[in-house]
Amino acid sequence: MRLLGRAAGGAISLVALHIGTHYFGPARWGPIVAATAFVAVFAAASDFGVQQIASRDLAAPGADSRAILGAALAAVPITALPATAVAAAIDFAVYAGHPGIRTLVLLLLATVPCTALWLVSSSVFVARARNDVRALLDVGSSALVLAAISIVGASHAGSDTYLALVTVSTAATAGGALVLARRYVVPSMSGGAQTAWQLVRRSAPLGLTYSSNALYGQVDTVLVALLTTTSSLAAFGVASQIAGFVAAVPAMLMAAVTPHFMRQGADGRKVLVQRSFDTLVTIAAALPLVAVLFARGAISAVAGGRYAAAGTPLVLLVGAGALGFPTAVYGHGLVLVGAERRVPRGVYAALVVNVVGNLVAVPLAGITGAGIVMVGSEAALLVLRARAFRSAAGFGPSLQHAAIAIVAAGTLAGAYATSHVGFGLQTGHGLAMIPEAVILCGCYAALTWLGHRIVHHRRSGPPVGAS
Repeated sequence: MRLLGRAAGGAISLVALHIGTHYFGPARWGPIVAATAFVAVFAAASDFGVQQIASRDLAAPGADSRAILGAALAAVPITALPATAVAAAIDFAVYAGHPGIRTLVLLLLATVPCTALWLVSSSVFVARARNDVRALLDVGSSALVLAAISIVGASHAGSDTYLALVTVSTAATAGGALVLARRYVVPSMSGGAQTAWQLVRRSAPLGLTYSSNALYGQVDTVLVALLTTTSSLAAFGVASQIAGFVAAVPAMLMAAVTPHFMRQGADGRKVLVQRSFDTLVTIAAALPLVAVLFARGAISAVAGGRYAAAGTPLVLLVGAGALGFPTAVYGHGLVLVGAERRVPRGVYAALVVNVVGNLVAVPLAGITGAGIVMVGSEAALLVLRARAFRSAAGFGPSLQHAAIAIVAAGTLAGAYATSHVGFGLQTGHGLAMIPEAVILCGCYAALTWLGHRIVHHRRSGPPVGAS
């Protein structure tokens, strides 16, 4: 349900992106990208990890759901208002020489507490396994953004009007999430501020991780905004937004796993981790191939020829996102086994790699350099998270399915390379990409199925004949 909701929301968002990039053009779209990326750093960490702790606690058998949700809601102003104030202060310092971007950031600041309320409310849907409701919110939020850009285009308004409407749509989504959450759990606020502070202290390791993750995910866009031209920033923003649809998938699946994991014994938990890992790695192995074949056509279809420079960065960012699929299993798994204090370490190291790498690579190679650095930092984070999870949990998922998926994707890549070089076949553009992508996914599924059959046959051996 979450994947279907994300797919529908992603399709709506792509339509909104298509309208926005064509209406504003690179010169005006660049500042919007910069402002959105800056505020996203603070919005993503606005709940300071309270959502994930509340989801885990709400899913535990016998939990006092009303008190837990009440404490989580009371924690929203404690975490979100300081984040909003810090964002405003840094905005005036960083963008002192860019008054246009500074104004756009101010228009978006209200989205920080709204996002915190949205995230905390959604902990109820995670704990109750109501992924259908969460999917509905994904679609609704995307539809509101599409409505915002449609209104702006119809009225020939400017960037400030568009981002003001985005803020209103975020507030509407947060209000809708709270109303829906109360249908399942009516919060009890009897604990007061003391209970809320206790929850914030418990979530502090995750809060630091979320803050670092948010900075890690957006620092390349911020540095591109400061070190390159507006047109390059606009192209990188298009690539980042399209790649972001892919990067959001693993968190959805792991959130859906949370309530089932908390109700299982040791053996059941190992099975859930293995299945989650196998599913995500099977998807991830095909992503780089899909990106190489269809990235430039997708950029042309969504944003147009003026954003053609986004093609190579999109391939790199999708590849980095593919590395994030198994990383999500290890990172979320650390939280589920109660080892959230080990989560921040890997993010800190990856953040240092990302910042230092971008300071060197962006001036030398522009937005392509930023994409290369993201691949490197994601690879470092994957290794560190895998080591931390195996140490904390005492086990790790088998890599057999990963090997089969990688071999299948490599086989398809070789087949496409042969047809490209030997027969001069080219991938299509626009709607022509859809049947090609369907055929590619079908071939990939067939190859992975065949690989599993071969491995299973070798392990079980030939059938024993009756005497």
